[in-house]
Amino acid sequence: MTWNFFKIAWRNLIRNKIYSFINILGLSLGLACAMLIMLYVKDEVSYDKFHTDVDTIYRVVSAREDKDGNERKNSNTGFLQGPVFTDNVPEIDAFVRIQVGRKDVKMDTEVVSED
Repeated sequence: MTWNFFKIAWRNLIRNKIYSFINILGLSLGLACAMLIMLYVKDEVSYDKFHTDVDTIYRVVSAREDKDGNERKNSNTGFLQGPVFTDNVPEIDAFVRIQVGRKDVKMDTEVVSED
């Protein structure tokens, strides 16, 4: 019985080539988009989940208004905010600064440059 369904489906695919091509192309594009969306959502949900104390990690985001009046949010904070927050808020155990850009690291006499 199932073999009969496959034979009928194959005959319809051969008989209606353009219609079948459009349907298979649409199905392929839909599945590809669904997989890409799933990968994106998985990445967003699992961001920084590899840390052991993920419940205690926070990121400071500053909101600024540009000259056009639009609000811009970014993670660039001042140099003194980490030590000041650590001194004034007892719940903060430690802080880390994140800086974007190319930097050179020097260890003894060896200089390593990031490319």
